[in-house]
Amino acid sequence: MEDCLAEAVTYARERRQHGKPIGKHQLVQEHLAAIEMHRLATECVVLRAAEAKDASNAAPGDAEAKARAELLAAQAKLFAANAAWDAADRAVQIFGGRGWSTLYRPGRHLQDVRVCRIYEGTDEILKLKVAAAVLGKEYEAYK
Repeated sequence: MEDCLAEAVTYARERRQHGKPIGKHQLVQEHLAAIEMHRLATECVVLRAAEAKDASNAAPGDAEAKARAELLAAQAKLFAANAAWDAADRAVQIFGGRGWSTLYRPGRHLQDVRVCRIYEGTDEILKLKVAAAVLGKEYEAYK
């Protein structure tokens, strides 16, 4: 996400359209703001999951701490993968037609990040895990 943001910011400052940098266009600014907000939120979610894992490791017999750490890890993975996808998609949008080309980093990121929503738990499976935590164990869909 950081690289998508950095590339998009550089491009928005340098690319000119209608006599001004595209970074002055409000919709480009909206994309940049969304990437930054997702980047920051992802950092917070991942740090919270890491803290829960540390707490679980410190209390190996605590089943509740282990379950909480596992749930937060699933939530962090789901959120981060989708935020990275959104960041790459927005960076490609800022680059316009050039964005899809793998000659530019946002296009490569978009192609690379898609797999993050598939391996180590697909979005759909992780959502089922989160929903079961919200609804209660008796609603687990994947026993």
